[in-house]
Amino acid sequence: MFKKLQLFALALFLPCFVAAQSGTISGTITDAKTGEPLTGATVILESIPSKGGAADADGSYTITNVAAGDYTLVAKFIGFKEIKRNVTVGSGNVTADFELSEDVLGLEDVVVTGIASRSSKAVSEVAISRVNAAELTETNSYNSVSQLLTSKVAGVSVQPASGNVGGGIRFLVRSGGGLNGNGQPVVYIDGVRVDNSQTGFGAGGQNYGTLSDINPENIESVDFLKGPAAAALYGTSGSNGVVLITTKKGQISPGGNTVDVNYKYTNGVSDQAVDYSDDYVISADDANAIIREAGIESHDISVSGGNESFRFFTSFNNRDEGGIVGQNSQQRQTVQANFDAFLSEKVTLSANTSFSLNQVNLPQNDNNIFGWLGNTLLFPNSYVFTDSAAIAAVENESQTNRFIGSFKFNYRPIAGLNINLSAGVDDSDVRSFTYFSPEHRYGSLGFDGSKNVFNRQNSQATFDANASYTYNINDKITTNTVIGTQIFNRKVRTTQIGRQEFSTALVRDAQSAATINTASEGFSHTRSAGIFIQEEVNYDQTYFLTLGGRQDFASAFGNDTKDIFYPKASAAVRVDKLGVLPSAIDFLKVRVAYGESGVLPSQNDGIRLLWGTTNSGFGIGGVPSSIGNPSIEPERIKELELGFEASFFENYGIDFTYYKQNAENSIIGLLNSPSTGLVASSSPFNIGEKEGSGYELALNATPIINRDFQLDFTALISYSENEVTNLGDAQPIRDGFDLNTIQEGLPEASFYTFEVKGATFDNNGFYTGPDVSFTEDDRVFLGTPYPEYQGSFSMNVRFLKNFNVYALLDYQLGLSVFNNTLLFANAFGNGSEYETLQGQLAGTPGVGSSFYNTNADPDDDITPLTPGSPEYIAAANRYAELTTGADFGYVSDADFARLREVSISYNFNDLINSSPLSQYIKSASVSFSGTNLWLSSEYSGIDPEVNFTGARSLSRGQDFLTLPQAKSFFATFNIGF
Repeated sequence: MFKKLQLFALALFLPCFVAAQSGTISGTITDAKTGEPLTGATVILESIPSKGGAADADGSYTITNVAAGDYTLVAKFIGFKEIKRNVTVGSGNVTADFELSEDVLGLEDVVVTGIASRSSKAVSEVAISRVNAAELTETNSYNSVSQLLTSKVAGVSVQPASGNVGGGIRFLVRSGGGLNGNGQPVVYIDGVRVDNSQTGFGAGGQNYGTLSDINPENIESVDFLKGPAAAALYGTSGSNGVVLITTKKGQISPGGNTVDVNYKYTNGVSDQAVDYSDDYVISADDANAIIREAGIESHDISVSGGNESFRFFTSFNNRDEGGIVGQNSQQRQTVQANFDAFLSEKVTLSANTSFSLNQVNLPQNDNNIFGWLGNTLLFPNSYVFTDSAAIAAVENESQTNRFIGSFKFNYRPIAGLNINLSAGVDDSDVRSFTYFSPEHRYGSLGFDGSKNVFNRQNSQATFDANASYTYNINDKITTNTVIGTQIFNRKVRTTQIGRQEFSTALVRDAQSAATINTASEGFSHTRSAGIFIQEEVNYDQTYFLTLGGRQDFASAFGNDTKDIFYPKASAAVRVDKLGVLPSAIDFLKVRVAYGESGVLPSQNDGIRLLWGTTNSGFGIGGVPSSIGNPSIEPERIKELELGFEASFFENYGIDFTYYKQNAENSIIGLLNSPSTGLVASSSPFNIGEKEGSGYELALNATPIINRDFQLDFTALISYSENEVTNLGDAQPIRDGFDLNTIQEGLPEASFYTFEVKGATFDNNGFYTGPDVSFTEDDRVFLGTPYPEYQGSFSMNVRFLKNFNVYALLDYQLGLSVFNNTLLFANAFGNGSEYETLQGQLAGTPGVGSSFYNTNADPDDDITPLTPGSPEYIAAANRYAELTTGADFGYVSDADFARLREVSISYNFNDLINSSPLSQYIKSASVSFSGTNLWLSSEYSGIDPEVNFTGARSLSRGQDFLTLPQAKSFFATFNIGF
């Protein structure tokens, strides 16, 4: 009986004893300089990251049910330096207030330094740049990832191929890596390697860009690893850098709320950024008339929140955007759902999912006679090739269903040991078609309408497994060992059919056309895997050393090449901790890093003999289609990186990096011998080499900061150069237009064409033609489509406490663009300067107004010059330079400066917090913004940032009837509940 009473008493008073063993931590989080509360800042227990609290409108936070014991608190807020504080929790309340200082250099940003490695920029041994997307999207509206990232990262150029909405983009990272592949970085979203290609039917050269499926509103941050020195552990295909996109996650809500609801509405309009001029083409008015004002409307709603055990972020976005010419538009709906479950102090499960439905319509422009620009820029009389009604009837649509998802498992069985497993997929189904109506005539097509249908199914999976163990050897030396594996599996299936000769426009199904003009099917299956190991040593938070490597395997390797190894090494020293610097220098870190990576061979390069099919009078048979190289291996890129980061007087910062890249074993095709019977084809060999180097500089300053006013400046400057040093015995590689060249002694993709030395004259002083010879020895270097120098300057001003103005100006220097539009316009009598020169040379045998120019005869308005006079000679030399029989006079300097972004916003939070509305509304803001508002350029055309063959070909920096970028204006309203 006595024992029963004891058990009853224990059960009765046990809750009291348990309660006595837990307490509460509370306090405030404020700006150290202004004293303003930092709403949304968080405080967590370092040993239990899932347990914490967020600051409410007055900066107050509370953490309840904290078991008694000693803890380290970590206070964090975006853009501020974190603070750690030790506390002892008993049965009562513990007060811990935090004053956070602004982090000018972003030193506290936790960035990805490897597949399984994360560290703050303050101790990172490699150059890593971060774009805080969540901050940018608060006051600006971005259609795509390319718009979001443009001019935000030193050493990286993000350039759309045209002004088409939903079109492709090209990344240019540092000096361009090696000679092989498409020169693009590999892109990950929440740990999943995603498709970054162009697909669909080319509209004269442009394609649909798969990154346009991604909604920028869902992105939290983007980290750039710019070369092998940082990306070696990502293995083959990381040679041009790695782009790591992290989507938004749920957070513990301020004030103890469990759910936050935010709604963002954007309404805008796009229009022509630069008008076509009469000084450029005679038909400028007609070209300008096809440009339209296009509407933009976007709705974005997100619901997020959570507690210590479960957090979530969900969103829905609907964006409808028109292009500035007919037949160009994009309608995109996206759903994002991210979840984190903290099952215990040792186990965390995460799921990140997104689904998008993206419909893109592209116009028939670029190298195309069925488009608006091809019919208004080439002839003085517009619509010579195709009638305007026929152009308006052409359809080119791509519709994509895409799912990107990942599942992650994190287990921490003992202190210091982290085990991570993750699996993810990127599945997309693209359905594209082009349709030419039988009700209209389309020049040389010669049939009554046509329809082409193209389907592409892309499925790629990413699997990761890694473990890291952190061990404190003593109170000064800490080591971290990482070991893991990574596997990729990708399948792509395509089908295409083209039919023509419709009997009526009322029935548009492809099967209703009379004849099949094309049909094809394709399938590819590629796999790759790698194992990696890395050892990090940290001595007294002052000296840092990392050694590592990765062994890669891939189906694209030749049969004689089983694997390849990529080493890496890096080191850094926190000089500011050595006690040798003046007090004005708050932070100084020097770093050095070396790494190697590569570019995979094409999937068939390692197959000794590949067979294809052919039709003959004796039936269908097999014939050799290509000869591979079983010994082929990836192109290897080696990179050395040196740099330093420093901050002064707390408000000024500098980040400098110098790099040197060397590519070797580049894959170059050598023509097959006559005995193979395949003399028109080549076989791949590892014989090419390339060198590149450059530097990157980022300057940050916050000269003024107080309660009501803050002024921030950021300047980015970068320089790059490269040279092809070896092609073996191969001939120079030229693009399909005999202009961009890969040749020893020149930068990659150089403009290398036949020189026009000037005009020739007869004995009477009359012009007789251009002085040009079309032999290989007469080719000259005319520049590159890539800039030598590029950079940006941004300014952010907060005034009257709640107003904010942001502006971004960028520039590129030392690049050239080939103006093929002007060449053809001159050939067809529409070039204004060319026609004027013909008038000045009137009377010269063989020179006169173009046969195609029926609008006017320049001879009637322009006084002919006297043969032999200085003015005549100058006009003749310029006329010879612009001869339409050579490309020489159309490669133009294209340096430019562009006002990329401007915005002004007002934050209503203070008004809300001081009113009864604070019970229902958490936040609100309104902003007005614009993009591409001003352009100054030396380019002879309209827009220097275009390429008529899209974003992936060797033909680069070529403008041929390509739609220029539009300027856009937006009004945005945000409200949170």
